[in-house]
This record gives sequence, C-alpha cells and structure tokens, in this order.
Amino acid sequence: SGRTASVRAFFPLLEHTVDLQIPEESSNEIESDFLERELLNGENLLHELNENGHSDQTEIDKLKDELSYLKTRLDQGASDYDRKLEVHSGLIKSLRKIDTLDEKTKWPRLEAELREEFERLEHANNDLGNEKTTQHVNQLRTQIDEVIRKKDVTVAQALLEEAHDLYFALTFIYQLVGFVRYYDENFYNHDWKDDHRARELINKAKSVISENPTKDTLHPIVVDIIHLLNDQGRPGDDLEVLIG
Repeated sequence: SGRTASVRAFFPLLEHTVDLQIPEESSNEIESDFLERELLNGENLLHELNENGHSDQTEIDKLKDELSYLKTRLDQGASDYDRKLEVHSGLIKSLRKIDTLDEKTKWPRLEAELREEFERLEHANNDLGNEKTTQHVNQLRTQIDEVIRKKDVTVAQALLEEAHDLYFALTFIYQLVGFVRYYDENFYNHDWKDDHRARELINKAKSVISENPTKDTLHPIVVDIIHLLNDQGRPGDDLEVLIG
C-alpha cells in the first residue's frame, strides 16, 4: 500500500477535530466507507453550528447541499476510481468551508463574552479595588478596545482569561465565604475523612466570617477543610483554585 498524509482540521467553537488520511500516491486507497463516515461527520458539524445559533443559515444550507450532492455521487459509484477521487476532493473543500464558517461565527460570541466579563470585573473593582487594581483594569480596557477593533481571537481569549483571573482575585474573600457557607449547609451530603474535624473547622471559619474576615485569616481554614474532603467530594475546578 502507498503512503498517506494526515490532515487535521480543528473547529474551535465546536471543540471538535477531524482527521483525514489523504493518500499521497493513489486515490485507489480511498475507501468508500471512509468517505461515507466523513460525509456524515461534516453533516454533524453543520448541525452543531446550526444549533449554536450563531451561523449564517444560508451558508449552512449551501454546505448541506454540497455534502448531499457528494453523498449522491458516492452512492452512484462507490467503487469507481474517478468517482471516489471527485468525492474526496469535494469533501476536503467542504470541510475547509465549514472550518471558515466556524471561525466567522466564533468572534461575535467571544466578543460578547469578553465585554460581559470585563463589565463584571469593573463592577468588582469599583466595590473592592485599590489604586493598583484600578491601574490594571484601565490597562485591560485599552487592550480590550484594541483587540475588539482588530477582532483578534487569540489575544481576545488571553484577555478573557486575564479578566477572569483578576475578577477572581478581587472577589477571593467572597469566594472563600461562599465555600464555607456551602459546605456548612451541605455538610452531610459530603464524604469527610474526619467528620468531627471538618465540623470543627467549618465552625471556626464561620466564627472568623462573623468578625470581618480577611483572606489571610480565612484562607488557611478553607484549605484545611478542602483537604478533609475525600476525592469524590472535592470541589470542581472553580473552587479547586482556592487551595492555591
């Protein structure tokens, strides 16, 4: 058998990757069942884009028609050398168009998310920030205005993460308080390594909270509480960062 080249197409909005094995020497190596699978894969990707509600319906319908035509052509001659070559070539072009459509629809969604996260950050900074955090927020505002003007997806994603991290840092004390209240109210719904010690620490944390808590006084207690949770009862990603 001849050599093949791997081509990978990633669809960021759908978090989906398509791998195509393209023969380098002879299109006889293109199996009809492989083409059928990839045609179905393309149809599924279009369906997901349509479900997201951010896509150009006219373009989606056009691509659906392209895939339907290719499927019909394959059905008419699945064992024919030239027919498989035709379908394979058309399939690659259609998947590239789907990838382009995915990129075009990603920006409006990302821009909206970035604006929302920054607005949340500004409100938090107005309530809890200081001169240093205000300077950071102002710098972020300038960068975000610039990235929106350029529609740079990569930089926008980085700024979105930065805004989220700063928001979390500003509201860290409230995250700690929320953690304590949650595990106090749901104490018996979790599996503790030492029930007595866990209850003792939560009560201690509640006492600290009632006396104008700070990060330095509350954080160590929260970390100790987390370490008393068995793995299946550990908090998810958002609360796991409280350990750090």
